[in-house]
Amino acid sequence: MFAGWHPKTPMSVNAGKHVMQRSFERFYLVVFLAVLCNMPNRGSAQSIKHSYRFFNDLAVSAPECGPALTAIQAAGNCGANTSPGGFVPDVLPQCGVTRTVYGSNVHWGLSYPNNAGTVTGTYTIHIYVKNTSWGNRSWSRIIDFSNGTSDAGIYYKSSGSGNQRCLDFYPSGIIGNCPFFELDTYYLLTFTRNGATGIIDVYVNNNRFVSYNDAAGKYVGTAGVPILIYRDDQSVVCESAEAKFAYLSFTNEYSSQATVNAVYDDICTIANTNDAARFSVTSAANCSASRDVTVNYTGSLTGGGQGYNIVWDWGGGTVISGAGLGPFTVRYPSAGTKNISLSITNTSCGTTQLATGQVQLKTAVTTVINQAICQGQAFEGYTTTGSYTDVFIAASGCDSTRVLNLAVSASVNSTIQKTICEGDNYEGYSTAGTYTDRFTTTGGCDSTRTLILTIHKKVFTNLQRTICEGESYFGYTKTGVYTDVFTGSNGCDSTRRIQLEVTGTLRTALSAEICEGGSFEGYTRPGTYIDSYMSVNGCDSIRTLTLSIKPLPSLNLGPDQAICSDDTIVLNAGVHDSYTWQDGSTGSTFTVKQPGVYSVTVSNICGTSTDNVTITTTYCDIVFPTGFTPNGDGRNDHFKIIRSGRIDSYRLEVFNRWGQKVFSGNDPARGWDGTMSGKQADTGIYVWDCTIKRGGETKKIKGAVNLIR
Repeated sequence: MFAGWHPKTPMSVNAGKHVMQRSFERFYLVVFLAVLCNMPNRGSAQSIKHSYRFFNDLAVSAPECGPALTAIQAAGNCGANTSPGGFVPDVLPQCGVTRTVYGSNVHWGLSYPNNAGTVTGTYTIHIYVKNTSWGNRSWSRIIDFSNGTSDAGIYYKSSGSGNQRCLDFYPSGIIGNCPFFELDTYYLLTFTRNGATGIIDVYVNNNRFVSYNDAAGKYVGTAGVPILIYRDDQSVVCESAEAKFAYLSFTNEYSSQATVNAVYDDICTIANTNDAARFSVTSAANCSASRDVTVNYTGSLTGGGQGYNIVWDWGGGTVISGAGLGPFTVRYPSAGTKNISLSITNTSCGTTQLATGQVQLKTAVTTVINQAICQGQAFEGYTTTGSYTDVFIAASGCDSTRVLNLAVSASVNSTIQKTICEGDNYEGYSTAGTYTDRFTTTGGCDSTRTLILTIHKKVFTNLQRTICEGESYFGYTKTGVYTDVFTGSNGCDSTRRIQLEVTGTLRTALSAEICEGGSFEGYTRPGTYIDSYMSVNGCDSIRTLTLSIKPLPSLNLGPDQAICSDDTIVLNAGVHDSYTWQDGSTGSTFTVKQPGVYSVTVSNICGTSTDNVTITTTYCDIVFPTGFTPNGDGRNDHFKIIRSGRIDSYRLEVFNRWGQKVFSGNDPARGWDGTMSGKQADTGIYVWDCTIKRGGETKKIKGAVNLIR
């Protein structure tokens, strides 16, 4: 694919040719200027390195001095997540560790200020990254050198099939193996440019992926112009991916294959720890009074340590040789654990990194052991009292001297005669016999004891008694088991056990109901009666009788009644056990809707009773209230008809004193609520007019009503 043409910027064939012609006319001038401007001058240029490890912040890693990264949203309306991303735990498979990384959401990226001109003609950019989404476009930006003003830059490009991506130096086109890059895989991407040659070497992990001739200088930065990582430009927007960053660094130096190899081989240390303050300590295996150790600086500082304050703490050691970053030979006057620390402070901004280490220095060891054993035992091969000295070679290679002071103790034997009572025990024994036990004395030797044990039996008496409530037995008056212990002539206990049962007065409660005129055990009136009897066990028995009288059924449906046409009346037969109305229904009430004779028979266990009533209908006058109180208390809140009988049609209208209609309605069940146009009407007298039709007759009535609040 030719430089100057790319599918992202479509053009005609003629236009492409015209651009190619202009490109070749300028080629030699561009190459000359690129070489002239970008030739590295290591004699005067100061090394710059800014590293970012994303441990819960976007700041540069100490002791480096440099700007913090900032999260930046893609240009244009990309439907980006409102959150740029955040710090999340992730597994670095090459390192086998779980640590915090920075997860950037799609259409978001990172901005490196480039104020010091770290990325210009000569640079190296390391990105240890895992892509988690390619976004929704064919391209997704890796590096933008223009602060989002140009579409030129380094991209991932869709291969057209599958979910793998290629590397695209836009607008020059795809370079290297295609497709190659996959999602959810950590890559160490290295982009390093030689300003003298214009060559950009791209490494994936420690393999050179491609070398690209950037003699035209399209992929260089400018001091003060931010370098955008994974954030697209504003020319063709929304070409941004989603990724997790574990490490990112910018330097103004070109990196060789050997340098890239060293970074990749040590990526677990470089990405997870700041290796500026790092050193190793080695010591020789010796047991002399003088102890020498060798300390080598194994970290990485830009500029060979220039611009840093380097402070060593030797933990009591004396430097025999070495300065600055070493190597050092340090001598210690005694053996033991020695602590060494290295503090590196950047003199430009004062940030400090501290590393510590330890070394174990060896020495000859003399151990004194005071040991006691029993006769017949051995310790380290010795069986008699004495002092023994042995010399060994320790694992460290130094002599180890052991002085053993051994004491041998003889065994102890004893015989004991003991008499105890039955149920007791002596030293854990509770039956008569001869027992031999072996113990360990305070000196750790066996002690033999012979025990001759005699047992005196106890006397045990068991009594069972039953008494009535209010009596006593041996002073006890309540049901229970009582044990009394006495001392016999042999000094052992005599036990008496009483199982006492107290029969309480039998109290029973009885409720009975009899019919009016009947009797129960001679009682004919309601009340509570208490009687006393003698039970079979000879104790009192008291019975409490609660007697109630159930009356004969009494029924009264009331006098004959007249009701308005279409009205109903409910007849109530009272409370009884059963009901039978004239139509066979069995409820306690009956609703009358038609005139006629209605009867009911009620019954309970004591008898039956029958009554009847005659219901007639009459023509009822229409009645309206003369006042109402619409105050919301649920009582008399509406002005409406209060008695009417059957109505076929109905219309009610209400007027105020000026003749304005304030209400009209056709439903006799609903009336005027005392409002006018949704607001409370004034108190006072209102005139009403009602037209009613029933039974083929139309009647108009009028009146006045008083609205009271």
